[in-house]
Amino acid sequence: MNKVFIGEVTPEQVEMFKQQHKVVHKLKSDSGVYAIVRRPTMKEIEYGQTMLAQNKFISYNKHLFDTCLLALNEDIREDEYKVNAFASQMMMVVEIERVEVEKL
Repeated sequence: MNKVFIGEVTPEQVEMFKQQHKVVHKLKSDSGVYAIVRRPTMKEIEYGQTMLAQNKFISYNKHLFDTCLLALNEDIREDEYKVNAFASQMMMVVEIERVEVEKL
């Protein structure tokens, strides 16, 4: 598991994360817990493809969350329900550019 910062994240830390990882996102729960995650690399996405092929969508999302997690304001890593709630949002983090096909 990657080293994860636990505690309130400062604007300076967010800027540092952006410099290191280019794209970062804040995932926030109704209870006020938040996670800072980075966008996964193509290699990390491809690594999890076998899970998708086996219909293990929760495992795939958890893999992305664990891999991309940079910071938590509260350590929820032992609470599988909270972790799964955050992990379920990881597909929103995987940014896909829309491309149109035009017949010429």
